[in-house]
This record gives sequence, C-alpha cells and structure tokens, in this order.
Amino acid sequence: MKQTRSNNRIQKNRIKAKQNRTRKGRNRITKGGATTPEHPHVCPICLENLTPESVRTKCKHEFHEKCLIGWCKTQEEPNCPVCRSDIKTTCTEIMPFDSLDIFRYVGPGKGVRSQSWNSTRGEYNYEKAMEMIHNPKFDVNIRTDLGDARGEHSLFFWLVENQDKELLAELLSHKDLALDTNEVAEHSGKKWVVDLLKQHKKVPKSLKKLMM
Repeated sequence: MKQTRSNNRIQKNRIKAKQNRTRKGRNRITKGGATTPEHPHVCPICLENLTPESVRTKCKHEFHEKCLIGWCKTQEEPNCPVCRSDIKTTCTEIMPFDSLDIFRYVGPGKGVRSQSWNSTRGEYNYEKAMEMIHNPKFDVNIRTDLGDARGEHSLFFWLVENQDKELLAELLSHKDLALDTNEVAEHSGKKWVVDLLKQHKKVPKSLKKLMM
C-alpha cells in the first residue's frame, strides 16, 4: 500500500513538472520572430513594451510601427514575425514613401544586363523599381551618387548605365521629368537611348541638332 502511494506521488510530480515546462515554453520570448502569446504587451521584434501607437496586423499581433517597418523592408514577401502569416497589406499601409528607396533596386549590378537578372532577386528588383516609378508620390528627378566616384547623378543616368530599357522608358513617360543636359549629352552616342528620348519627346532643345 505504501509503495502504491509513493508511486502515485512520483507520477503526480512528473505530471506537474511537465505542465510547468509546457507553461514556460508558452511564455518564452525569442527576439526577431518570437512566440509571445503570453506577452501581448511586448513587441516581439525589440522586446520592449508596446505603445498606444503600435501597429496590429490582420493576424492580431502587435508591433512598434518603427520595428515592423524595419522588418517589412528586409522581406521580399512580408510575413508576420510571430506566425508567418502574410502581412503585405499592413506593410504597404505603414511604409513611409521615400523615392530614394528605388536605389535599393536600381544601381550597379542590379540592372537588366547584370548577372543577377535571371535570378528571382533580379526580377524582384525590376518589379519593385517599376512599382515605385508608377507611384504618384515618386520624385522622378531624384539624384544620388550611390557611392560612385563619378558623383551625384539622376535616376536617368543610372538607368542608362545599367541598360534598364523598360524602366527608362517608364521614367521618360513622366511629364515632370527634368533631364540634365550634360547627362543626356554624355549618353548621346547610345542609339537605344536617343531612340527612347525621341519617342517620348524628351530630347533637350540644346541637343536637338545633335540627335535629330
């Protein structure tokens, strides 16, 4: 009889220990993609307390807006850091629009003629760049140096350099585009560039005699 009671106590202790381990597992927080069902007031990305301005996804997980924006920027197909549900809509809604972001997809080694063009990443770069150029908020006269020794240049310049013909054609279709005459002259020897300039009636007046 004593042996039976002892065995019962041992069994109960084992069950209790297992329950405690399970409960601790549910409470665990893992930074940058956490399981946080027992911590609804903590951002799963930075592990800091949430604020009233926090963002809730359709899958009902909450994050600091800044944290989720950073997460969305690193994902080709944005998924929730907690449950991996599709959060593309949420990312689109909260992402601040910055025309300079186009140079994440356009630049040296990212163009149509680059080795990456046949890869999934190359296609993704093209689609994202085209999406940005189509956006009404996009500044078609954006300039940057991309860390290049030649200095600051326009998007027109970088698209020509990378032979991104379709993106260049889309850029030239914008009525607000103001071309840099020096940049156009620098590439006036490229027939495909001249053809696109003529097609979209974007040949600078000072270069018409040279190109026509």
